Amino acid sequence: MKNKRILAFTSIRSDYDLMSPLYKLLHNDPNMEFKILVSGAHLSETYGCSVDLIKQDGFDILSEIETLIDSNSRRSRLKSASLLLQNMIDVVSQYNPDLILYAGDREDALMCATLGGYLAIPTVHFYGGDHSQDGYIDNRVRHSISKLSTFHIVSTEEHKQRLLKMGESVSRIVV
Repeated sequence: MKNKRILAFTSIRSDYDLMSPLYKLLHNDPNMEFKILVSGAHLSETYGCSVDLIKQDGFDILSEIETLIDSNSRRSRLKSASLLLQNMIDVVSQYNPDLILYAGDREDALMCATLGGYLAIPTVHFYGGDHSQDGYIDNRVRHSISKLSTFHIVSTEEHKQRLLKMGESVSRIVV
């Protein structure tokens, strides 16, 4: 029987810190071929080059994709996201994972959800269903990611209920 290919995406230390216990389980499972696609702040000296932590943890990195435009404008975030999508299409397509994992509400997770949809690769979105009061684009991006994702791992029953109200199937949501 062929090992399942699981691809995780991480671009910032906060999502890596949340997801690394799961990554360790998948990495140590003999029935899984687990790899990580690394991008964004992980590859920037400005933010501590945290890709080194991923390497120290012993994970197999499928690819390091440079995308981060060192600016904090709305345009730079969108440009960084477009660079990510452009540069990960062939990498992910050639690896052909059985599942893609990503977390959060950032534009890079949106690119992963979009990629999974277009390449017909099932996806798992962690921490969907949340809702912030700041009014910035994060809510719309987070909910778009949820609509594009195949499965959802959420933090609370309230987040689950929010996804159900958006039309997501109860069978695809785990609290």
